[in-house]
Amino acid sequence: MDDIAAELRSDNREVSDWLIFYRERKAENETKRDGIINSSPAPQADRVQGNKTSDPTHDRAVRLIQQTGGPTDWIWCVDTTRGMLGIKKKILLDLVQEAATKPIAGCTRRWWLPWVQVQLIERYGIDWDYGYINNNWNWIVELCLKVAYKKKLL
Repeated sequence: MDDIAAELRSDNREVSDWLIFYRERKAENETKRDGIINSSPAPQADRVQGNKTSDPTHDRAVRLIQQTGGPTDWIWCVDTTRGMLGIKKKILLDLVQEAATKPIAGCTRRWWLPWVQVQLIERYGIDWDYGYINNNWNWIVELCLKVAYKKKLL
């Protein structure tokens, strides 16, 4: 039973990290993809017809796209989750992702809570207490966890 609980905590943390650091990871993935696309391909005469190619650029791009459980799948998972959220939960997710770019002293696992609470009030007039913010965040994580399980990412 402890093993299952540990696995679930680990899955929860992985999903939370993808939700929180989504913007940074998506930018890294796009940079990597662009680097592959912009690298020099093999000359046309050296390429093999059919399913196989001697074009290393093409091969690397295909591996990146087809990598199961890789960044492309996780980006899809977060995008899909975001698309299923109501407006207030989207705002919360956006603020948590924005908070990830802010240097905040004394960080803990929930370092973003006070900053998000202030932003909700100042920007949107939404006055949620910590518990309500935390409960909504946990709901978003659980939804993304379900999407990740369906996609077989975990």
